Amino acid sequence: MPVLSYQEHIAWIREESEWFSTVPDEFLDQPVPNCPKWDVAAVFDHLARGGGIAWRTWFTSPADIDGMSVMTGLPPAATGLAAKKLYLETVPGWIDVMASTPEDKSCFWFSGPVPARWLVWLQTNEISTHRADVAAVLGQSQALQGDRAADALAISAEFLPEVRARRRQDEPTPGTVLLHPTDGIAEMRLGTGDPVATATGTASDLRLRLWGRPAVGSVTVDGDTTSFDDWTTTTNFPSPLG
Repeated sequence: MPVLSYQEHIAWIREESEWFSTVPDEFLDQPVPNCPKWDVAAVFDHLARGGGIAWRTWFTSPADIDGMSVMTGLPPAATGLAAKKLYLETVPGWIDVMASTPEDKSCFWFSGPVPARWLVWLQTNEISTHRADVAAVLGQSQALQGDRAADALAISAEFLPEVRARRRQDEPTPGTVLLHPTDGIAEMRLGTGDPVATATGTASDLRLRLWGRPAVGSVTVDGDTTSFDDWTTTTNFPSPLG
């Protein structure tokens, strides 16, 4: 389970959002190696249409809303400065909606209704991972520290199996991997059953690798390396938003 509170997660999301607002316009057309075929503007568009519009609608609607219709009804992708403008017009207001939503409010999710806190956990991972993607383009640090590193890894261990079951339902589930952080954070288990492999690295690097990003430092895997590698392909591009 995540270690931070609901409001601490929202404060973290707001901080990441404010960081995105400082990204210089001249970087918008730069490619993002972690997100093939995307430039920096596409990350802004993804967060704006996905979070600022679609997820905001899920937060403010009954849990039985047709959430897929919300996704398919999104406006066309924005590019360049228009993508950043859309982000600035939608995401800060959506964070305000999250902050005023009770954490146990029932909201739409693909596999069935979930409490608002569940979506906030996922969005914390979403925006912080994409900050790492863009930070790499800007030559800035991608590493998380302390409670945030532990929290991000806990979110990953809890939710990656659900995401994989939805995105790759026709593929076998990879074997369980024991996640062994080297920075004083407790071990975590990815999957159910007895571990077939152990992945070792900082909590921040383990989180990056699990979501298909390169580690800043190094992650070593002992045992069934194929299972670990299979987990890291769960969210391979292209994104559902294109």
